[in-house]
Amino acid sequence: METSSGYNSSDSSDALEKDEFKNVLMQMMSYLRERAASRDSLRKFAMANASGPGNQTIYGLAQCTLDLSNKDCDICLSGAFSDISKCCDGKRGGRVVRPSWYIRFGAYSFFEASAYNNAQPFV
Repeated sequence: METSSGYNSSDSSDALEKDEFKNVLMQMMSYLRERAASRDSLRKFAMANASGPGNQTIYGLAQCTLDLSNKDCDICLSGAFSDISKCCDGKRGGRVVRPSWYIRFGAYSFFEASAYNNAQPFV
């Protein structure tokens, strides 16, 4: 599990209704963490989307490297979500990247859902 070096980035535009956006985002990211960390060693990732404030869709992705155990993946992604508030609080999108894991969210589609048959709306 490699947690050193990496980067965080965020969109320059602010989210609509920031508190509601953050609430929906964190619920979706928790769902993604659970899904990615519980997958088999060939699929340590999860994608989803959620309905946010103002009828906007929030897209999310969480991924761990395949060498991580489910427990280590869960630990990494849990830490990543706390980094969201440091780099991306109130923003419409962001990324937290480390050598062993990656999370991304945005108010626009950045993945091809049809390429992954388990990507489904987060409710």
